[in-house]
Amino acid sequence: MADRTGDILLGMLDQPVEPVDGRPLVLLIHGMTGCETSVYMLSTARHLLDCGYPVLRLNVRGAGPSRPYCSEIYHAGRTADFRRVLWQIPQELTKNGIVAIGYSLGGAMLLKYLGEEGAFSPLRAAVSICAPIDLIGTAVQMMRPRNRFYHAYILNGVKAETLGEGAHGSHLKNARSSAKRARSRSTTTGSSRRATDTEAARTTTTFVLPSATYLRSAYRP
Repeated sequence: MADRTGDILLGMLDQPVEPVDGRPLVLLIHGMTGCETSVYMLSTARHLLDCGYPVLRLNVRGAGPSRPYCSEIYHAGRTADFRRVLWQIPQELTKNGIVAIGYSLGGAMLLKYLGEEGAFSPLRAAVSICAPIDLIGTAVQMMRPRNRFYHAYILNGVKAETLGEGAHGSHLKNARSSAKRARSRSTTTGSSRRATDTEAARTTTTFVLPSATYLRSAYRP
């Protein structure tokens, strides 16, 4: 591993039923507490697939299906992960180029990457949607009383990711132990479901990287 963590990122590759020649691969990057099955990821993938584009829905470090394979978590500055993913995508998928679309925190990370790479980026085009350009200013605004419900929603999602299976760092083990003790005093219920909006519009292809084989596409940072 380049960063010696052993962490692995997973992505879902969707192929259109009716491919269109010359269409580049579109790489989608979710935002904070999101993953490959977030509604905006699925709806964007559905539209692009209908237009003949292949789509790779990436789960960043520690998010969604990547969680069990990661000891660390994503943040806006983690451009090295994105850079290594681009290096590892098979050439057969990138022969027409790559277009990246980032949402929210994923969009901020994408902008940082573009600033670092400049003209050397292999991307054919990039789109950043609702990116928090000023992270400190965004955090201050999120803490305002009028945003308390959204703040609580995001915070609960971050806690669930941080304490999820795969977080085997010692500090995260301690955090999980504390959370278990807290749950013994109060019970919280929730529900989750996996969206399947794109099923009718795609076929899914699993490809294998030289370093690992997984159910989904695997990327080693």
